[in-house]
Amino acid sequence: CHVLDMIGWCEEGNKIWREKYPSSCSDLRARTNLDFQLGEYEEADYILVASKLEEESFINHGFKDKIKRIPFAVDFDKFKPINKDYSKLKVVLGGGDSVRKGYPEARESCKKVDLTLNLIPSQPRGPNFMVKELNKYNVCLAPTREDGYPCLVLESLSCGLVPIVSNRNGVKDLIESGKNGFIIDITKPKDEVINDIVDILERLKSNPSLIKDM
Repeated sequence: CHVLDMIGWCEEGNKIWREKYPSSCSDLRARTNLDFQLGEYEEADYILVASKLEEESFINHGFKDKIKRIPFAVDFDKFKPINKDYSKLKVVLGGGDSVRKGYPEARESCKKVDLTLNLIPSQPRGPNFMVKELNKYNVCLAPTREDGYPCLVLESLSCGLVPIVSNRNGVKDLIESGKNGFIIDITKPKDEVINDIVDILERLKSNPSLIKDM
């Protein structure tokens, strides 16, 4: 998304979670060369984006005439369900343990439902590592504060995982909530966000066959 939206939305999350999850908070404003980034937008002939979320973000900042939306692709021959186990709910976070990726909301929700929140190792091991890793799970939890079009969630969907994403996650373009995944509103107060995720997890936990059907 536009850098000012990315920073602003993540700062909203930092304010909410800084006390309880300080290590998950990242000062994107301090790490970003704003003058350079904003200058690049002005100088570019076109700005390529992958999702409607990103497109709307740039349009809202005055770049309507420069936007070209080209969604990312996934290799369906590689990323596919392999020996999936739908007998028990197994949840993986669709990203790292940061506020931006929705780690605090995901962790708090899983604790309430007595589920383990698994994370993908940061260093892949071997060419088929990600396919094997994703096929260990059947639910991908990604209540992101900002994520334009995360490949990990896209690949999870292709591997037969049920995605639970936020309305600030570009992969929502592919999801019809309640049919092939779920979309939650990350802009709600944090307790409401957690309750919404808990309701979905409890529904899937009590009816694992629903995961396979979705």
